[in-house]
Amino acid sequence: VGFDQIRAKTCGTFQGIADQGDILTKGQLIGRVTGLDGSVLEELHSPIDGVVHELLVRRAVFQGDLLYNLVQFKD
Repeated sequence: VGFDQIRAKTCGTFQGIADQGDILTKGQLIGRVTGLDGSVLEELHSPIDGVVHELLVRRAVFQGDLLYNLVQFKD
């Protein structure tokens, strides 16, 4: 079992797409950080094939904030 964390790279409003327990494929869009005007500042993609272990729910995010904990199951 491997773990990965997704952190915000910019400040803005977090919009989660993937939810706790969702199965992910590498490269899948799992969330966005947008500006107050709705413009997309950052798209978050899963770096692994795995599952969302934890979604840290928050609307306003700052650079470095933890958004997702992911779990990868190894063969």
